[in-house]
Amino acid sequence: MSNLTDDLQLVTTEVHRVFEENKVALGLQDIWYGDQDKLPRMPCATIESGPKNREYNGVPRRTQVVMDVYVIIYHGRVADGQVNQKNAEQLAEKAENLLHQTEDLNGLVIDCLVVSNEPGYVVRGGAQTKASRLTLRCTSQKMLPYSA
Repeated sequence: MSNLTDDLQLVTTEVHRVFEENKVALGLQDIWYGDQDKLPRMPCATIESGPKNREYNGVPRRTQVVMDVYVIIYHGRVADGQVNQKNAEQLAEKAENLLHQTEDLNGLVIDCLVVSNEPGYVVRGGAQTKASRLTLRCTSQKMLPYSA
């Protein structure tokens, strides 16, 4: 457990790397670090940092760190409602399954869990786009510095 981190940017970068390595298997065209206003190709995904929370869970200054990473999957322009909905749901489920296979993000955290999968619509490039936001919650521990 010596590789555990409380660095949210490092955790987000690792999630981005996992998606880059698996984008063909997922059927994604592009993976972006951070949300984008213009999406030249779809389906694609953006990976961005969410909140980070910390609380004491040991002595002398051990802390539990909970970090959220958002994976937003843009499925495509809204077209045939049924086809679009089914494709969006399937892709979001595949992405969720991938995240559950990366349980500790190469030793950076103790555990990860997709705690929500939220389908919806957003406007990108002037058009309504079908999207899903997955919230990946990662738990880690870190000792804060202290003087003896």
